[in-house]
Amino acid sequence: MDPANNNQHLNPFRHLPPHLQAPALPINVNEPNPYAAMHAPQAAFQPPALPIPLHQFAAMNMGNYNQAMLEVIRSQMHFFWAHQTLELNNVGALKQQLLPLARIKRVMKANPEVKMISADTPVLFSKACELFIMELSFRGWLFAEGSDRRTLEKGDVINAIAQANMLHFLSDLIP
Repeated sequence: MDPANNNQHLNPFRHLPPHLQAPALPINVNEPNPYAAMHAPQAAFQPPALPIPLHQFAAMNMGNYNQAMLEVIRSQMHFFWAHQTLELNNVGALKQQLLPLARIKRVMKANPEVKMISADTPVLFSKACELFIMELSFRGWLFAEGSDRRTLEKGDVINAIAQANMLHFLSDLIP
């Protein structure tokens, strides 16, 4: 059996043209995480390069630029979350927090109903906040790339919030 065809059922974007598809990621949880060295705490998050710059879609005969951009965002988010899943499967992924645990505990204790907090709860909240910030930044970065810029601006994050249904709870907080 051809290994390239073996992973076709795992790719939900196989019906898209090849330049819009995210690369197939064979995930084996028994292997060590190949991305662990790349994500040391001192390294800043660098989103993966797009298969084709978004500004080139305007020159293509694709019919609807917005639909093409949405497909790229979907495929890149699929790639992003597959990468994060691989990173979370690493045993040491939760041992290094980028957010201060004492501050997270203080925010949790601000609720008068909270009496005690287990030791692993702030660690889990820290990782959840980290993933939320990374996804929001990555979505904004895709909009910056679509505008042919290498700088993330406030408007890019606002566009990312407006485009994603799951982020509509933030729409009341933005101008």
